[in-house]
Amino acid sequence: MEKKIECKIVQDLLLGYADDVLSEESKKLVESHLLDCDNCKQKLNEIKKDILEHNDTQSKQIDYLKKVRRKSILKAFRISLILIFLLFALVFIHKFIIINTVAHNFETSLQLGNIYEEDRQELNDEVSIIKTYFKDGRYKRIYEIYSDDGMEQVFTEYASDDSNKLIQVSEKNKEIKVYDKTTKLSTISSIPTPFIANTNLLEKLITSFTMSVHTSKNYDGTECYVLQNQFDTSNKWELWLDKQTGLLIKEVLKDSSIEYFAGTNVVKNIKDNMQEHKYQLNTVTDEDIKLPDFSDYEIKTFNN
Repeated sequence: MEKKIECKIVQDLLLGYADDVLSEESKKLVESHLLDCDNCKQKLNEIKKDILEHNDTQSKQIDYLKKVRRKSILKAFRISLILIFLLFALVFIHKFIIINTVAHNFETSLQLGNIYEEDRQELNDEVSIIKTYFKDGRYKRIYEIYSDDGMEQVFTEYASDDSNKLIQVSEKNKEIKVYDKTTKLSTISSIPTPFIANTNLLEKLITSFTMSVHTSKNYDGTECYVLQNQFDTSNKWELWLDKQTGLLIKEVLKDSSIEYFAGTNVVKNIKDNMQEHKYQLNTVTDEDIKLPDFSDYEIKTFNN
């Protein structure tokens, strides 16, 4: 009877013994009993086998979960790469469509053959205004300088596609200079041309990659696309193009003019270098480009 009770007690301790969590007294009791009890030895072996199989199963489950996790991470990484690629592709395609459309609109505007263009550029304390009237292969161009002293009309220029003569008229000096060019002129080519115009497909693709494009309004309300070199970290250069016509509205070089107080390196003023253009389409008349009577002017002729 005592043997059965001792076996019962020892068998209750076998799991703890196999896991090595028993106290020293309990461990000695179990080991002493196992010396003379084959039945309890067999029970201990079965418990150890169950523990080993359980640990092996658990290890396999952990390995499986690790493998699933690795696959999930790799899958998420591949999906992220694909999404990033698609995002860049969509941005690239969007920019290419804009650049291609603006270039097409520019060509369409030139084909009208009737454009009034006004060019404005700051020159130190003066402002240069060039007004050009284009119509049917002819133009009249007026050069004016504005300052605090008022406006001075420097000269007026006339040219035609069917002639190689360039006529410059100075009303102040009552003088006409006639330049005989070796080749015929292309008057419309003097319209400010954005670099994206007259480019092939490859050049447009390269531009789409190198340029950033965003929309903005000029101070006169004109809706524009603004181009910048996205690899230029200074972000000082901007090209503004009219959305509708593709014509060049302005080119800006930020912080390009720095003025110092006399005799010091202290900055007095920082200004942008800006060349601006205004346009009107289909407004030029024959009267605007008509060559006036200059019979009382002195005429000088120059070759080439």
